[in-house]
Amino acid sequence: MKINLFISLILSLIVWTTASQELVLRATKSMDYRFVDCSSLMIQGEKATIRIIGKAQQSVDLKVSLVAMHKNQSTAVNDLNYIRIETKKNGTQLVIKNYYESKNRKIESNLSVVYELTVPEHLAIQLYNLYGSVTLQNLRGTKSAELAFGRLELQSISGVTQIQLKYSNLSAGDVAGQLTGTLAKSDAVLTKHSASTELSMSYGALTASILPDSKTFRVVGNRTEITVELPSAEYAMDLQTLHSQVEINGKKAGSRYRSTSTTSNKLIVSTSYCPIKIQSQ
Repeated sequence: MKINLFISLILSLIVWTTASQELVLRATKSMDYRFVDCSSLMIQGEKATIRIIGKAQQSVDLKVSLVAMHKNQSTAVNDLNYIRIETKKNGTQLVIKNYYESKNRKIESNLSVVYELTVPEHLAIQLYNLYGSVTLQNLRGTKSAELAFGRLELQSISGVTQIQLKYSNLSAGDVAGQLTGTLAKSDAVLTKHSASTELSMSYGALTASILPDSKTFRVVGNRTEITVELPSAEYAMDLQTLHSQVEINGKKAGSRYRSTSTTSNKLIVSTSYCPIKIQSQ
């Protein structure tokens, strides 16, 4: 394992918009790492912003920024010491974790962590994050992401992707391969979507624009409004909603709608108390 480490400390002033217009100091400490011989990556984040970009390279390059915000400069700088970062190798698996430790002293600053990673495109990735956003881009391997009270963005990815979201919205563009997961009290927007998909959703909303390469698109919803735009009407559809209506190209089709197709493309959607709206070109 090879690790290159560089540490810098930056202090900056920002304006916190309150009735008193107080000035809030932002103290930041940054560390750069390089890891080699990694086949998989696990990140366990808390109050973390995580950005991962895949490239044609062999190493995992990581920049970690520790952030403390407080109106008192010395307090912000001192409270950086209560952010803990752990990086370790379990064989060829790289594990990264952050947590906050007060050591019998109350933390006064608003603390957070920013992870910026450039990784091999086919690296296997497993993520957990509480209170923060995750962005995954240009990744081709197996990926799983479990978020609560955050946001997940997927951009130009393929392979197998599994998600589990609670109070965390999903934005996904140009996703191929296979996408599965559960979303609770979370909204999802899928564009240029070609992945075979199976989602379970409750108390949210889904808007999806599907490409012909998405052979199977299945959603089981509970109190979830679902809107799907198809590239053509050549889909075998099985649509059902309880206590609401199915709409096909703006026309009501009752609470249950079925159609057959000469192609292998399937759209299977069910929900309750909310409409299912299908638009086809």
